[in-house]
Amino acid sequence: MNQPSHISRIRQRGITIYTSLESTVPDVIPNDELENILRNTLVGFHCDWPQKTRAKIIRQRICETLGYPVPRSFARTRPKFPSQNFDVYIQVATNLQIWNAEIVPDRRYVLVLVDSVSKKVCNVKVLMGEHIAKYDRTGTLTTKFQASYIEPQEGKNSILVSRLDTKRIRDILPDHKLKVDLSHVSPTSYPTPEQLIPIENLYNSLKTLVGSTFSDPGPSQERRRGDELHRLIERTLGYGHHADPGSFPDIPNQLLEIKLQLEPTIDLGFVLPSGKDILANIPAIGDTAIARHCDVRYAVFRATTDNNTVNLVQLVLVKGEQFFEHFRQFGGRISNRKIQMHLPKSFWNPDADAEDLSN
Repeated sequence: MNQPSHISRIRQRGITIYTSLESTVPDVIPNDELENILRNTLVGFHCDWPQKTRAKIIRQRICETLGYPVPRSFARTRPKFPSQNFDVYIQVATNLQIWNAEIVPDRRYVLVLVDSVSKKVCNVKVLMGEHIAKYDRTGTLTTKFQASYIEPQEGKNSILVSRLDTKRIRDILPDHKLKVDLSHVSPTSYPTPEQLIPIENLYNSLKTLVGSTFSDPGPSQERRRGDELHRLIERTLGYGHHADPGSFPDIPNQLLEIKLQLEPTIDLGFVLPSGKDILANIPAIGDTAIARHCDVRYAVFRATTDNNTVNLVQLVLVKGEQFFEHFRQFGGRISNRKIQMHLPKSFWNPDADAEDLSN
């Protein structure tokens, strides 16, 4: 018997858009599926009404489409759809304005484009907050969290801080773990119990990279340096090809985030490693939400460069839950009353990748 779809389950359970995310983990619709569902439903929808009325009617239509009862009035919550962890923004121009709220990295943002002439919905995009933030060019959005790299003791070129994964991860891993064959798996695919490598095994593979070198693409090419390390790690773990989701974590299939450190300051961006927020972009396994920030594994590589060659000299592997037991956190949050950013026309290309568009 086929398992019911997310929408069927939502209807059967009778939950609302305000049901807590923790209670609806099995019903959270993955980003790509959510985008396809909303595109198929909303594109072509005529909505020639004043701004507030248009927003209300589109939200009502989204409720109906996803199997939720339509509320008599929409509560002033953040996000607007707590049970699916997304906000809705309706665009008739290329400027995206977010008022009285920070961009939340692991919140989803449903952007609905309305054609200014036909007054019909012509496109829908679903992006994580960390992607949305990349379009800000004003400088008001900067790194939210930072930590200080702690040098290992003399003579130690690699450290496994966390010998065991979080309990949530351990509970879904098979009792007897054989060597995982990832040759036909995409690094960007969702993690499964059969493919997820326990953190100690992960460490044994990654520590072989200490002492490796690769060409330095240049002093201001942090991203390209990071991409080279990303490729090395994929090859070491046995993936048959390179793929970068452009989102957190860097290798979703292993819940692995990669940090390449030429300097002692670790930029963590919008993500607090020890946080217990659920990542809605990675679906649950059964009834278990495995994708919390604290469950992610961090591979932090210390490196040196002579501007020609990057040399990997140290590795620290740690689960997010213990990140600040080893690294010292500093810095604070930045808040903005209004965030306004320009979305390029290419943004609305259905095949465009958010990471490419942010360049």
